[in-house]
Amino acid sequence: MQVDDLTLKKLRDYLHHCQTDMVELLRNLASLESPTEDLSAQSSMFHSIDRCLMPIGFRSRYLRGKDSGGICLFLPTGKWNRRNIPRKRQLIVGHVDTVWPKGSLGKMPIHLSNGRLYGPGVFDMKGGIVQAIFALQALDWLNLRPEFKPVLLLNSDEEKGSPDSRGIVKQVASQCERALIVEPPVGQEGLLKTERKGGGFLRLTIEGRAAHAGLNPEQGRNAIDQMILCLHQLAKIRDDYPRVTFNLGSIRGGVAANVVAPDCEVEVDIRIADSSDLISLKNRLPSIALGGDGFTVRLQLDLERPPLERNSRNQMLWHLSKRVAQQLGFNLQETSVGGGSDGNFTSEVCATLDGLGAVGGNAHQEDEYVVVDELPRRAALLAAILMEKE
Repeated sequence: MQVDDLTLKKLRDYLHHCQTDMVELLRNLASLESPTEDLSAQSSMFHSIDRCLMPIGFRSRYLRGKDSGGICLFLPTGKWNRRNIPRKRQLIVGHVDTVWPKGSLGKMPIHLSNGRLYGPGVFDMKGGIVQAIFALQALDWLNLRPEFKPVLLLNSDEEKGSPDSRGIVKQVASQCERALIVEPPVGQEGLLKTERKGGGFLRLTIEGRAAHAGLNPEQGRNAIDQMILCLHQLAKIRDDYPRVTFNLGSIRGGVAANVVAPDCEVEVDIRIADSSDLISLKNRLPSIALGGDGFTVRLQLDLERPPLERNSRNQMLWHLSKRVAQQLGFNLQETSVGGGSDGNFTSEVCATLDGLGAVGGNAHQEDEYVVVDELPRRAALLAAILMEKE
């Protein structure tokens, strides 16, 4: 089903008139500081969003997290059903957590300047949440009912890789036709993210035995020497994967120059663009954990974030969005990025399009901002995509 031009005009006009309200809601959400590590800080965000969506026929379902502030699903009620249409769903995915600790408003006050709204978390990604809320409100106001019922999923641990919520994200996405990720797009042009690297990290810890480097070095077991051997093995593997990025991010070990090093630890960031490389590396990387007499070696390997690839179903969704944007009067472009999102997980199980959030810049920086005039246009894009059926 293709949305006609008159419907698109109604969506565009309605959301244009909502711009002031969108800015006000974004101000309110940004004032609710919700750092990832503060597990109790997420509930105010969930409650505020619930108050926005309950009047238009959504009910919230909170899922308690083990090591996070939990997950909230906003599910459509009967008024969103269409007669004689299969009960298929589509998923909107976002996160309420930010990288900013409580108290950041003191040095990052929320303010509007030259068409930009500044504040902690406005770009990554409370602006995207606001757009999702208003896109759903626009559909309700105009009595438009998508053939795929929209479900909104918001987690609270995305900024640390969604360790607590990734399983639920995948489970819910597997029951949906497609997933629309309201992470920020790229640059002032607002490029959508149709490819993301996956991967994760490797942490290798070696424990040896301390000894005096001058009096009795033979009684020691030098963990740094052993780590060097392990890193040589890692270098050999790295050379076999030219498309994979290995970043040796930190190395710690030893006590002093005159002590045989009793311990050493390295952490490696690994970014992978191809799922076949991901599978292969999962099998090969454990081989670098070389032990030996007197050494204890521990390897922690987390390569559970798959790449978001430009596969056929994702590209179909991308081309649909590009066509819809043209009908709305602007051009969309796509790009590839190295960072991951929950779209990496949904892409394993359903068609996924990322970067449908707020246009702005400076994520994770003190001058983070969104472009106010783009809020209604991107909300209209999301609303129109929700109405489309491939």
